[in-house]
Amino acid sequence: ILNIVTREKNKFLKWAQNIHSKVHFQNYKKTPLSQRLFWETFIAGLLIALAFII
Repeated sequence: ILNIVTREKNKFLKWAQNIHSKVHFQNYKKTPLSQRLFWETFIAGLLIALAFII
């Protein structure tokens, strides 16, 4: 069971990173640095929290 969970988690993280990088790339030039750092931290925290829950 653990293998399946790990595999699904990895798939989810790749998917989330993919979406994140697409959105991030489009908005990167428009957002100020402080906001950028906030979102980076927020998304990283979210992914870590999800990884712990799963």
